[in-house]
Amino acid sequence: MQSNQSTATANNLTEETWTMRDMIQKFGLTQAEILEAVKEVGTNKARLEAYLSERQ
Repeated sequence: MQSNQSTATANNLTEETWTMRDMIQKFGLTQAEILEAVKEVGTNKARLEAYLSERQ
């Protein structure tokens, strides 16, 4: 019997995990603006938040 991969993934969330929705709500930006920031600094949560904070 195979394990449910999505459940396993959901149970392994860490501080490095973020969602587009979280960032939109936290910084009041659009999805396009978040994606541009990801292109600049990558997907690391700490670097992304620092970058977005500087832009505000």
